[in-house]
Amino acid sequence: MRQRHDEKKKKKKKKGKVGEVRLTSFSRQHRRVDVIFNKVSGRRKPDADSDIIQSTLQRSFERVVTWHTTEDKCGKAVGEEAIADGATVLIACGGDGTVTGVATAIQKRVEEEGDGAGDLMLGVVPRGTANALCNALDIPGNVKRAAEMIATGCVRRIDMAQVWGTEGKKRMLLLAGIGLEAETVKGAPRAMKRALGALAYGVAGIRSIWKQEGFEATVIMHDVLDGKAFAKGQLEAKEMRLGGMVLKGVTVANAAPATSVLAQGVGTVRPDDGLVEVVCVASQTPWGMMRTMLLMLRSALLRRRETRGTVFATRARRVSVQCDPPQRVVVDGEPCGTTPVTVQLGARADAVRVIAPKAGAVNRRRRHLSRALIRLWRNARGAALLAVAIVALRRARA
Repeated sequence: MRQRHDEKKKKKKKKGKVGEVRLTSFSRQHRRVDVIFNKVSGRRKPDADSDIIQSTLQRSFERVVTWHTTEDKCGKAVGEEAIADGATVLIACGGDGTVTGVATAIQKRVEEEGDGAGDLMLGVVPRGTANALCNALDIPGNVKRAAEMIATGCVRRIDMAQVWGTEGKKRMLLLAGIGLEAETVKGAPRAMKRALGALAYGVAGIRSIWKQEGFEATVIMHDVLDGKAFAKGQLEAKEMRLGGMVLKGVTVANAAPATSVLAQGVGTVRPDDGLVEVVCVASQTPWGMMRTMLLMLRSALLRRRETRGTVFATRARRVSVQCDPPQRVVVDGEPCGTTPVTVQLGARADAVRVIAPKAGAVNRRRRHLSRALIRLWRNARGAALLAVAIVALRRARA
């Protein structure tokens, strides 16, 4: 029996042997993958990451073509070159800006050729600072594991919005930030992100809370549909206008992880429901603003709507924002001029196909985490109340 057990162990070790070819139905159907690699993203060593990605993908795909972005060619331009060369599976290796650029190239070809564009899809291997899209879609943060997941071929359709601003038209996968969000991104230059990583945004955010002044804003929303605005029933409106508000920030989000605090408020940011989440944060003192941001983080972790008066949140298909004085705008972490700005989700054809875990599996894991956090919060609160009661009882007896 002992000998058989040892033989089984040896067989298991052989299965994980380096260099073993792992073919899947997806890799048989798509024999070629194209990697759009951004060397300057993140803090990791680019050459080592490139070797890991190349060797991992070669175990499942016959041909792996690597393209590099440069100062003159962004992810969008390189993605267009790869598509013109015959690429169908494009893997964006970089930060959120690189991912959005490659997705924009895919969507542009789909718009131009329609059904003739073929079976274009986007894969993501995170190498940036925030990697917000990967966190939102539950794509592994480890470079090797993310590359291994490409071969599974599990595809989700993710909405892609259009943004019109003072610098023209852009595409948006994640979010558009106005005011505080834009100041935070501006306050975290590349050198700071290389030194501190994701912590750079936290430091920049705290600075921006003191620096950002309140501004008057008018927010016009079209096709508003919010099923959780009230305890019973839902909010529906062809047009909703919010005016005369003094705000610190406005965020229009299509996809965002819990760490994108200013995009929280509705409870969950859904990247595939045909709507964007609109979150307005009222102007207040810096300490009050920090407390509000903690409550918004709690809203995301517990998947509950934030009902405090300092936060307004709902869902709509089209959003226009005007500010006095004009405020900076960032789209998917990249500067995009100033207000006024309009964000719109079009037809279902505007969705991009992304290789990512199934939405059902992701939602189940997040629900389990939410319930665990709620139980932990209740237990902690109960323990604190019990401790206070014991102390009060002892003092009363004394």
